[in-house]
Amino acid sequence: MVFLVVDFDTGTETEAKVGGWYNDYQHERVSESSRFAGAKCLALDSGSAEGFEVDNIPEEPTEEKYKSNVLFINLETKALEWKSVDRSLTETEKLYRRLEEELEKNKTPDQRYRELNPTATSLDQLKKAKIDQLNEACEAAILQGFTSATTGHFYAFGSNDQSNFTQQMLLLIADPSLTEVTWKTEDAGVIGHTREQFLAVCREAEQHKRAQIGWYWLLKEEVEAASTWQQVDATVWRTSVPNFVQGQVGEQVDGETEVGKISRFIAKLWGTK
Repeated sequence: MVFLVVDFDTGTETEAKVGGWYNDYQHERVSESSRFAGAKCLALDSGSAEGFEVDNIPEEPTEEKYKSNVLFINLETKALEWKSVDRSLTETEKLYRRLEEELEKNKTPDQRYRELNPTATSLDQLKKAKIDQLNEACEAAILQGFTSATTGHFYAFGSNDQSNFTQQMLLLIADPSLTEVTWKTEDAGVIGHTREQFLAVCREAEQHKRAQIGWYWLLKEEVEAASTWQQVDATVWRTSVPNFVQGQVGEQVDGETEVGKISRFIAKLWGTK
């Protein structure tokens, strides 16, 4: 048998904190400097102690960082439960915790997903983390730019670039007298474009963006339909056209890019042109 020393002043109406325990009534006073300091201690006369008798103590779990394990007892059923509670931190610990919180806040969705243990994470939580990871990959794929089938050159497509493309396209539409556009490419520097060439590049830019977004939609649906963590984990962003997309759209047409092939597949899938 084990005799529990219970602090009835802590906890709730239905449970109390266990301040210490003694096996086989070894009546040794709990040290005031121990982790149980402040608990009502077992005196030499066991009749003066406030506590309970139980068969055994449950195994203490691994202590969480910046927490303390505290044993509680249900005052009615005598059931024992370890709980992780906040403890007083040193100034150094407070500083470290603030740094860790800042680092955690700045983690990318890809980092967050890779740190998850898929076998110890709920399927819904894993799906959400995977979808966030795919969304991040989609954004990166859009922003990395595209190669134009019309000019053969590579164009930047960051947030400012997208705004500039839209503005220049609107100017061309508003003023039919504009016949040439000078634009910076990533592989050949600043080059001239005819009106028709630049409008074609603008269409390819939009195609590039929509292809990445459409590909994200497909992968998101794949994750949402998954029934195991292995299926979720197997869904990854691809930089080239997968075989099943190739099978849907057929052979590549003359001058068509990988992005164009995905775009044709998405158009076929949703019945759009």
